[in-house]
Amino acid sequence: MARWMDRLAENGGNFIRVWLSNASFDVEHARSGEYDGAKAERIDRMLDLARRRGIRVKMCLEHFRHFGTREQAWSSKPLHLRERGGPAKDIADFFDGEASRAQFKRKLAWYANRYGSDPTVFGWELWNEVNTVAGGDGMAWTEAMLADLHRLFPRNLCLQSLGSFDAARIRPAYQRLSAMPGNDVAQVHRYLDLGASLEICKGPVVDLAADAVREILAFRPGRPVLLAQSGAAEHPRLKVYVLAGRSVWLVWCRDRRNTWATELRDGRAPETIEGATISLPARVSGRPSASRDRSTDRPSDPRRRPGTEATASGSPRRRGS
Repeated sequence: MARWMDRLAENGGNFIRVWLSNASFDVEHARSGEYDGAKAERIDRMLDLARRRGIRVKMCLEHFRHFGTREQAWSSKPLHLRERGGPAKDIADFFDGEASRAQFKRKLAWYANRYGSDPTVFGWELWNEVNTVAGGDGMAWTEAMLADLHRLFPRNLCLQSLGSFDAARIRPAYQRLSAMPGNDVAQVHRYLDLGASLEICKGPVVDLAADAVREILAFRPGRPVLLAQSGAAEHPRLKVYVLAGRSVWLVWCRDRRNTWATELRDGRAPETIEGATISLPARVSGRPSASRDRSTDRPSDPRRRPGTEATASGSPRRRGS
């Protein structure tokens, strides 16, 4: 893990997501409501590694989807069933029952007692894709638990996530979560999926991702989205996506003629594009930091300002020059 974090930090990375419910870190693995100190020490070491490298960690608390033994055994956690010593008779009771809710709040308090509002923690995420759980009102549960998270971790962000935004029927859930009190950062998951009902999910990943961010931003203007602000510059051959942070711009150029389908299905290798020029949007403000130009593997110029043009080699030139 240290070597992986080293490589991330060396390349400018400062954020990771960790499933605390993964077997390596799951403190509640033997019996519902009992927490393993040895597993917590692994979390301690992980946070220490991140802290020393300037990396912030999103701590995802749970990921299970059912209590049974059906497919996807990785997503089963039957220890919460009453017959296993837990508080719930089924998944619905886990989300809706008072005993189950009270026990989950005790778990949050246990984490708070150990980690407080540690600044290495970017935020506490209640669940990975809570709407994929089979039963119960996960959204009402989320509202209740977000309030408790804020009480226990007043200096950390608190958030929740939903499954892939690949169908119109999921839109209301994303709208509700995006506007939900206590959900500090609006998140969106979306995957390339040829079986999805939304046509955008069958196209290039950059298109489906940018479209998802635009929708989430529109649900609650002013609430941050995990990918920050997004913009795009047009080019007859390239699609250009700009993620504009306060001090760093990430500029991603994609050949419109090259997609997963042309490369993987049709077997056509991508072409090399030389001398292409793009105009960065003038509304992007701030001073960007240096990044690497993937076409040459050379650092781009950190002095580039809004209203300049950039060639494919990464060197800037003023309009009209």
